[in-house]
Amino acid sequence: MSKNFNALTENSNRKPKKLSDKIRVRPFKSRLLAELISEFESRNATGGWCGYAMLDAIPEALHCCIETKARNHHNPLCTVMFLKGSNAQNYLLRSEDHGYVLLGQDLRILHSGASLSDALDMVQIRCYRN
Repeated sequence: MSKNFNALTENSNRKPKKLSDKIRVRPFKSRLLAELISEFESRNATGGWCGYAMLDAIPEALHCCIETKARNHHNPLCTVMFLKGSNAQNYLLRSEDHGYVLLGQDLRILHSGASLSDALDMVQIRCYRN
C-alpha cells in the first residue's frame, strides 16, 4: 500500500488533491460482477438496502480523486449504492492497488480492503450510525 493512500485512510477528513493521491480504479470483471450481484441480492432482505447502479463511467464528481483509463464499455467501473431512508450515495470502486475502495458522498474514504463483504458492511454500519 502506498504512503499516500495510508495517509488518506488515516485522515478521513482529507480528500486527494494531487495526482499521486488519486485512486487508480479498474473495471469489475465478470467474476467480480457475479460476486457483487450475489452480495446485493443476499442483502436485499436485510438492513436498509434498496438498490444499486453499476456505472460504466466515473461520475464527474469523482474525477478529483479517481484516475482511470478510458471508459470500459463491457464492465462497469463504479457502483453507486442506495439505502432506504437516505439520499446519501456511496461509491464502490475496485482499485488497482488497494482492493475495494468505498467512498462516501463527501468523497472521503470510508473503507478499503480485499473483502467486498467488509466494504458493503461498512455502508450499512454508517447508515445505522446516522
